[in-house]
Amino acid sequence: VGIANVQNGKQGIGSGVFVTMDGYVLTNHHVAAAGNEVVLIFSDGAKQSARTVWSSKALDLAVIKAEGNFACAALGSVESVRAGESVIAIGTPLALQFQHTVTRGIVSAVDRTLQVPSEGSTAFLEQLIQTDAAINPGNSGGAMVNVYGQVIGITSAKLVEEGYEGIGFAIPIDNAK
Repeated sequence: VGIANVQNGKQGIGSGVFVTMDGYVLTNHHVAAAGNEVVLIFSDGAKQSARTVWSSKALDLAVIKAEGNFACAALGSVESVRAGESVIAIGTPLALQFQHTVTRGIVSAVDRTLQVPSEGSTAFLEQLIQTDAAINPGNSGGAMVNVYGQVIGITSAKLVEEGYEGIGFAIPIDNAK
């Protein structure tokens, strides 16, 4: 599901995945910080207001609650994930222009650590899944899925420094569980 969030007068776009039938959506903290009102954007264009009910800056994970009943994703585990496995990333990159996009890649490595800026300081995301699947702004919070259709990670970041291409990261679903 796409997620629109307004913070400090600026609208951000991200992604999320329903993890329970009663409306709990998993995403990134940097997409939906705790207590924020967000708008969920479905593949048919329908929109629904929801609220962030839990968020962890340290884990870069958040949980949103929507009212209603929804189809939810099957959750896998990162324990059996190996470099070279095929994965897909589902998200809403580049605002709403390319909403609900699927990209394909491989797991490049597991258990990576990434240094990220964090509100004027530096933080470290740990135990990440590295992939070459395209991860772009707006993909954050979306599902990384294995060949069995199970969510194994929540896409979170990519390297954007000059000279780097195809280096994206996902938080293992085990961390969210």
